[in-house]
Amino acid sequence: MSATVTELKISKFARWRDVDVTMLEVATGMGFLCKVVAMVDILLAFTQLSQLDSDTARFSMEVEKSRSTIEAVKSGLSMPLVVYNTTVYRVEPFL
Repeated sequence: MSATVTELKISKFARWRDVDVTMLEVATGMGFLCKVVAMVDILLAFTQLSQLDSDTARFSMEVEKSRSTIEAVKSGLSMPLVVYNTTVYRVEPFL
């Protein structure tokens, strides 16, 4: 799955397993909304992601070079990861 995000809205900040979490409303070009439920620095993702959440340890990543877009990470996860400005986000679709 790959989607270009066209709009971001920061709704609140929190902590998740000692990692800063930003709750965002994500409007994609495909017309659906996703809720970002966790974020982790991209370098941390490569080195320590399996320690944070074993369910998200296996993924392949495509980093979009444009700072104005977000690309969904192609993976088999039910909650895919996205990359935005060198930050990895795990997203959960709104029901």
